[in-house]
Amino acid sequence: MPTTGTARVLPRPVPPLALAALAVAAACCAGCYTRVTRATGFGADQYTVSEPYQESGKIDDWFWGKPPSNRSGSRLPPAPQRN
Repeated sequence: MPTTGTARVLPRPVPPLALAALAVAAACCAGCYTRVTRATGFGADQYTVSEPYQESGKIDDWFWGKPPSNRSGSRLPPAPQRN
């Protein structure tokens, strides 16, 4: 029987579309959360305001201005009790 030459099978490179799909799937599975550090205006009292992870430095205060000292989220007085 005559022997035929066998071609070497080269590994295929991963197509860019498969890499993009993998990145999107990883981003969707990562999960996310929201941390509110300041809330103002109407409806601000419905958010739980937390302290930021990083406090402002001298350059931040110079560039953006001093942060408000009241971090309660609302400047309105509390609503009176209804009977």
